[in-house]
Amino acid sequence: MNKKYEKAIDTENNIYMKTRGNLSVPKTESTGWKQFDKAIDWLCYGTENILDFGCGNGSLLFLCAIRGTKKHYGIDLASEGISCAKMRANMMEKGEYQFKNGSTELIRELKDKSMDGIILSNIIDNMYPDDVRELLTECKRILTDKGRVLVKLNPFITKEQIIEWNMKELDKDLYDDGFILWNRPTDEWRGELNSIFTINDEYEFLIPEAEQVNRIFLLTN
Repeated sequence: MNKKYEKAIDTENNIYMKTRGNLSVPKTESTGWKQFDKAIDWLCYGTENILDFGCGNGSLLFLCAIRGTKKHYGIDLASEGISCAKMRANMMEKGEYQFKNGSTELIRELKDKSMDGIILSNIIDNMYPDDVRELLTECKRILTDKGRVLVKLNPFITKEQIIEWNMKELDKDLYDDGFILWNRPTDEWRGELNSIFTINDEYEFLIPEAEQVNRIFLLTN
């Protein structure tokens, strides 16, 4: 899988390399976005073991630990992100952490029903469709009965924006915008997720500094 994501991996690694000299960890529960905090609160309620697939430098897992989750597993294709996450984990007063460089092959190593919660934040719409469906199937397998999943999606890009930004079309609804973007309207994502999990809630929230709306789905097994 890694080869087809090489461009995105290089971009991410370059971003994380620039942060290595100035690493810190969150001191409070807040992301700065109330609607996202609400989703993380929901995810962490009654949750002990949690996986973040596409964890980057580990920030969301650290926020979960502050909320009381115990064991945290982070997976990411960007080796520099994982390196930063490991260094940051040593700064955390709460929680146990394992961070690994890789993709769905690492999820296949996890036992059935071994996770109470899973984070998929701005990741499933940055993957190829076949990889997403394999990932969601594996997530269902490793999730406990009534386990929780937080999905955060990038905004839907209009046809006008695609033209304006000169995005390269790879396949139907699939674009190269520097990363892979599976650009699907919310109703299509709803159908995809509802075919595997139960949707407990869904909503949108504005990220003012990015001038974009992200989409949240809160799922249970």
